[in-house]
Amino acid sequence: MVIVIVNESKGFLLIIITILTWTSFLLIRPFLSYVFFSIILAFTGRPLYDYIKKLVGDKIGAFATVFFTILLVLTPLFIVGASIVEEAANVISNLDEPGFIDFNRIEESIKEFTRWDVDLIEIISRHLTDLFSLSIFRDLTGSLGKFSIGLILMFFLQFFLLKDATVLVDWVIDSLPFPEAITSELIQKTETSMWALIKGHVLVALVQGIVAGLGLLIAGISNIFFWTFTMIILAIIPLVGSFWVWGPASLYLVLTNRLVSGVFLFIYGTILVNFSEEFLRPMIVDKSAELHPALILIGVIGGIYLLGPVGVFYGPILFSATISVITVFKERYDEL
Repeated sequence: MVIVIVNESKGFLLIIITILTWTSFLLIRPFLSYVFFSIILAFTGRPLYDYIKKLVGDKIGAFATVFFTILLVLTPLFIVGASIVEEAANVISNLDEPGFIDFNRIEESIKEFTRWDVDLIEIISRHLTDLFSLSIFRDLTGSLGKFSIGLILMFFLQFFLLKDATVLVDWVIDSLPFPEAITSELIQKTETSMWALIKGHVLVALVQGIVAGLGLLIAGISNIFFWTFTMIILAIIPLVGSFWVWGPASLYLVLTNRLVSGVFLFIYGTILVNFSEEFLRPMIVDKSAELHPALILIGVIGGIYLLGPVGVFYGPILFSATISVITVFKERYDEL
């Protein structure tokens, strides 16, 4: 049993540090998601920054990287977002319009096979309304002022995280009460896991959503921007994926007497769309991050509940960091 004796001065200093740390957290808490997003942007933009820095220096390099982030990420996001909102409004407002979707035929087919009377317009309208009233959308649209300030803060932090990353890492290494080799190993393991999880979430979701959207386009489904965006969001969540769009879409085509298109879409989705889920995600995430798919799923869902949209990334990263710390503790226990 080890007894730690803390004198009056050290004890008082620890209390002051605790109070100040908690107060600092309360200051950034309203913008915590933007802070976490800035870390991801700085992390993923690091290779570009390192290249530009060699040509023009660290300050201009960091500014240029932030500028490219805004140009390459936000501009297309706003353009696509505007199209998605327009198409979503069109989907909701035209659900009961004649010729938009033949709900009567679908309802008759369902009743013929199952003997169930269903009101598809009421069901879909209710679920779409619920979808666009989720907190994630309210957070983005309900407080424009907070959103604008959060974006400015996010890009300012990205700038300084890029420019002063080396100083920050050195400070972490000096501050942690571990040998430098152990701290460096922990940082390296966390960095590897972050790259794997980010690439696994974003790259796989983009590929799966775009490929599935192309299948919907070929099959004759309208509102492609809206459904592609929806499939990308669903594809971010492991074991969920874009099937929940293209699967019902193929069934809808069959029920509306477009058998060839429906069968094509189902085969296309089963073979090509699922390729990214069954091959790319395990190859990128599971092996590099050394994280079981079940932990990734729990991390994504728990992270969203705890941190909001940014929890998609940080939930699994937290699990990965926990495993890394335990592994290093077991392997290097004698060095501590």
